[in-house]
Amino acid sequence: TERGLGEGAFGRVFRGIDAVSGARFAVKKLKDELVRGNDAAALAAMHRAAEREVRVLSRFRHPHIVSLLGFAISGADRCLVYELLPGGALDAALQDDGRAGELTWRVRARVAAGVAKALNYLHRGGGGDRCFHRDVKAANICLHADLSPALIDCGLAKHIPAEAGGLQTSTGGRFGTPGYMCPRYANGGAFDDKSEAYSFGIVLLELITGEVQNQR
Repeated sequence: TERGLGEGAFGRVFRGIDAVSGARFAVKKLKDELVRGNDAAALAAMHRAAEREVRVLSRFRHPHIVSLLGFAISGADRCLVYELLPGGALDAALQDDGRAGELTWRVRARVAAGVAKALNYLHRGGGGDRCFHRDVKAANICLHADLSPALIDCGLAKHIPAEAGGLQTSTGGRFGTPGYMCPRYANGGAFDDKSEAYSFGIVLLELITGEVQNQR
């Protein structure tokens, strides 16, 4: 692997290169301190997230959802391999004054439309099963070289049971990112398409204002 690209709750992302073909890709390596540490709950959550992401991305094929190229498990090491999105994360792009010229209103409209199409695909069961992403935010939207968007980090994605309108989460089991989380869901309500729409609405606001939500 080459230099790091970023870090999430459960893993670090690196830019990888195939020594034979020269092809580049992104590699998420699950955090060593959780894999080898003593935090059993965090370790179990990390494994569930990784397994869920593999299941979701293996089923879904959409131009605005990142492609999973493969995964590897070797002892305590676990890695997921994705297509490389050279445009980087949307939140970083919006905060980079040097990229202001790239993010024209036309590009921002394309980003919004692409993410909306990806969410519609998930919600309508384009891969065979309906699914909620559950962590829509600017940091989980990356850009291709042509600045078209791709939704990433499906570790919290959840299958929607047949005939169900939403997902009831047990007390204390809130998923998502503060600042993007629907207040009704954050206060104990079920997660449904309106909850996802709320998070997407925050991203739309960020695209319009150029200011990224404070996630602290």
